[in-house]
Amino acid sequence: MSELREKMTLHWEEIIRDLEEQYIQNPNDLTPLTKKIFALTLLERFDEALTLADEIIKKEKTAYNLVCKAEVYLKMEDKQKALEICNEALELEPNNESALRLKKKITKPELNILLIVVIIILITMSLTFTL
Repeated sequence: MSELREKMTLHWEEIIRDLEEQYIQNPNDLTPLTKKIFALTLLERFDEALTLADEIIKKEKTAYNLVCKAEVYLKMEDKQKALEICNEALELEPNNESALRLKKKITKPELNILLIVVIIILITMSLTFTL
């Protein structure tokens, strides 16, 4: 592990401990736990992040908490699962901006694929014009 990555990991581990302490001090506030999901995701500790997201959703099923879980799946490159959870968030709150933004991010076509399609169309058109 590079020195920079090791420092970053130690930094995020410290943040995770601080967030856990904040939650212990005020167990009715789930905000530190949702922030912990973000930190765990940055450290690529996806299983822990998903387990924590499920615990939070059991306590308080909100669009925001569902979006947090969907973002973990997106970081894991599981777009299908991320989209399912995003849609679940939108069922709870149809105009939730975070869920709408995430859904758009998940469903937008990849630029590379779009570029390939455009190139194929241009090549086909140029072949048609030369014949």
